[in-house]
Amino acid sequence: MPEAAAILLIEDEARLCKNLQTLLQLEGYRVITAANGLEGLNILQQESFDLVITDVVMPHMDGFQVMDHLREHCPDTVVVAITAYVSTESAIDALRHGAYDYIAKPFDFDLMHLVIKRALEKARMQKAFRHHMSELERLIAERTRDLSETNEFLRRSLVDLQAVQEQLILTEKIRTLGELTAVVAHELRDPLGLIIGFTQVLKEMAPPGSTMKAKLEEVTQAAARCHQIVDSLFAFTWRQPPHKVYTDINSLCEKVLAALAFQVDLNHILLERRFDNNLPHPMADPQQLQQALFNIALNACQAIMTNRGEGKLVVETKLDQGMILIACHDDGPGIPQEHLVKIFDPFFTTKAGRAGLGLSVAYGIIEAHGGKLSAHNRVPEGATFLVKLPLGGMTSPGDASLNVVHRSLPGKRVLVIDSDEKNLALLQDVVRHLGHQVEGVYSPQELLERIVRESYDLLIIRIDLPGIDGPALYRRVHLIRPELAQHAIFIADDMLSDEHSRFLEQLSCPLLRKPFSIADIEATMRRALQT
Repeated sequence: MPEAAAILLIEDEARLCKNLQTLLQLEGYRVITAANGLEGLNILQQESFDLVITDVVMPHMDGFQVMDHLREHCPDTVVVAITAYVSTESAIDALRHGAYDYIAKPFDFDLMHLVIKRALEKARMQKAFRHHMSELERLIAERTRDLSETNEFLRRSLVDLQAVQEQLILTEKIRTLGELTAVVAHELRDPLGLIIGFTQVLKEMAPPGSTMKAKLEEVTQAAARCHQIVDSLFAFTWRQPPHKVYTDINSLCEKVLAALAFQVDLNHILLERRFDNNLPHPMADPQQLQQALFNIALNACQAIMTNRGEGKLVVETKLDQGMILIACHDDGPGIPQEHLVKIFDPFFTTKAGRAGLGLSVAYGIIEAHGGKLSAHNRVPEGATFLVKLPLGGMTSPGDASLNVVHRSLPGKRVLVIDSDEKNLALLQDVVRHLGHQVEGVYSPQELLERIVRESYDLLIIRIDLPGIDGPALYRRVHLIRPELAQHAIFIADDMLSDEHSRFLEQLSCPLLRKPFSIADIEATMRRALQT
């Protein structure tokens, strides 16, 4: 019978510590407890453990100090951090101090048990790996004198194994970070969407030129910035396939520069635009592409500010050998040669207090579009970041039907379903503001009863409804009113499941991602009604 895994539980909340110890012992683990980090450290000096579960915030010695000790003195022991003080910064700190995973209080024990099993499996594999590495090094040492060629081959193999291990560790960190940021993004996305949506409705109602209109615009921009911060991690760890539409690249670049206008003006950076006005419109995801271009341009601005606090930023677009080129030139200090090979690596940063994900996010987005992102130094100073995008499915810039959002859409009868009361109210207000009749329901059954009794022109469906989800509801609508099913819009945040992603790929119905603007809703409604 295998020996029970040994777990050290460090938790200053006595009741939680006792309950968790009991539950883990019932699962067959040998559990020792400590009331704080200092007590836990004393125990660690006397015996070894397979796993340490530690609170982060504790008296006498915090969890980060315990993690540092384990990383230095007990490399085979895996750490899981638990805390009631959840933030993206604390999650990143925990990972950097060597935590395998990060769990927020209060937590579900089944979820925690799953994390514990994964952590113990990693500990087992880590010990096996170290054993094999030690054995390999012993064999190399024994045969060095007589087998020099074989020794060189084994040395290279060892380097390769270490590189694979480092990549596995990085992948594990990214997976853990992805799980955390997915929860954070899910909790923040809905309230941010409500703030942006209702603020835009109020802004439309305010008299032109009024102070209130300007203040509401500031609120909108601040909320959008909060959303962008959440997305900077989320986009890297939960990247979705691009939702491609015909995209005006020059217009997208203008939006990026507008978002950077405050920093540019504050730091006396001179902007130069070199746009090709005849640039075709390729198929691309405008939201993802704007995020990538923003990250690249922001990096250039920061380089200029680091160098001397003022300088010149040039953004250029052109068509070259069947590819759309977007170049961002700066006259900052340039990129050290040793950094060029890893500048797009996740978590790589030379700036204090930065997560080091901005350029990684940009690289992944461009790659998902079938493009390439590269960087090189300029002479005599500065750097250039170059984006190359394929033309696939392009249209000419003169096609007004793709570039102009008309306000002449005649009034329609719209039925909206959302299980969240505030989201439903926001959608109804916006659709009503656009000049349409709108009704809202909370339950799928109520929606099905409505479409049997009455006639509607358009459906707006939240994809992650509880019970009967969006795809299942859509299939029922298609059986009852197939002509109405042809005019449906799905609403979702970035946390699309694989099943929902596959469903949307097969369907021609447009997807509206939260948070959205009034213009986004109007344009999406137009697309849905034209199908």
